[in-house]
Amino acid sequence: MAHLLKMLSDTLKRQGSSSSSSSGIRTVSGPMNARAERAAMQIVQSNYTSKPVDIPPDFLKATPPDAEPITVERIDFSTSPLPEYATYYTTVLDNVLSATECTELLRLAMESSPKGNWEQAMVNAGIGREVLAPEVRLCGR
Repeated sequence: MAHLLKMLSDTLKRQGSSSSSSSGIRTVSGPMNARAERAAMQIVQSNYTSKPVDIPPDFLKATPPDAEPITVERIDFSTSPLPEYATYYTTVLDNVLSATECTELLRLAMESSPKGNWEQAMVNAGIGREVLAPEVRLCGR
């Protein structure tokens, strides 16, 4: 957990010189200048469709045999690498889903994708629009 908090702290510090535009796009200062950053961003219309999926009637209704007890950890930011967030808190819940439930949930999600896979996640750019910004969000859906 400490490693995760350190990574978050480092990311927030690197983004300390970030700015927000009126369109809701957040840019992070880096090797590119502001004009090059804006030119690299192409705003597109959001379009999310999914195929209907038959969810098994017993999905998430009973405790699976591989279930482990749910654990709760409250993060005390005052003693973390992010002391500036001492007035806030977060809670980490582990084992909410079992490995079997996670596998089934991912299978159902993939089955619902019209293309059979998840597209690269984009950043919200305002009402019904988004932009690919891997320097800010580098992950799949």
